[in-house]
Amino acid sequence: MDKRNKAKVATRLAIASAVLLALTFVIKEIFKEQLRDIRDSLTTARTEFQSQSDQSSLHIQILAAQQQIELANMNLARGDPHHDYTPETQQATAEARQAQAQLHADFDAVSRLIDSVPFGGQLRQLRDQARQTIDQTDNSVNATLTGSSTSTEGPGRWVMAKTATVMALIAELPVIILGGAAKDAAERVQQWIEKLIRICNWALWVFGLSGAGLGIYSAAKGIQFTS
Repeated sequence: MDKRNKAKVATRLAIASAVLLALTFVIKEIFKEQLRDIRDSLTTARTEFQSQSDQSSLHIQILAAQQQIELANMNLARGDPHHDYTPETQQATAEARQAQAQLHADFDAVSRLIDSVPFGGQLRQLRDQARQTIDQTDNSVNATLTGSSTSTEGPGRWVMAKTATVMALIAELPVIILGGAAKDAAERVQQWIEKLIRICNWALWVFGLSGAGLGIYSAAKGIQFTS
């Protein structure tokens, strides 16, 4: 092989080695790291969402148990025409505010989960619709509780506070549905990311070994990288 052919081979090997090194760098330092960041973000959001969901379920169970006790107490109170319903109304108002706060906390957890899902445009549209519903519910709950605080009829004030609680609980339904859809989407995306990371690991081995093989071959043959 003459010098010209050797130079051509050397040039081709140098280009191939550079390409393999560039691909290795891109896969390892850019693509794979980005995939890991997305995966970690999904994992964190899913963990926070699950924790909030568990807390919300516990809150609803406790609230349901409280309703049974309060209804029993109200049935007893109706037998007393001079009964002061202020404590019951205050308790019902506090429960309505708790349900309202829980609604916002649940929505925030779902929202963070949706933000962590790549290409979740449809989920974000559904989230915007849910946010509008929550804003409307807030207005209704606040107006109902305001009416409860100014009402002069004892049992009526309690009923209005309970109505506000029901409003907040009903608004939870679309949030729960949206959360389920977001959780499923996050799981699917995370599975694909795990597959892509495995492909990246395989590609790193292939490109790394190929680049090393070219270097060893070039050294063994004593090819001079000159023009």
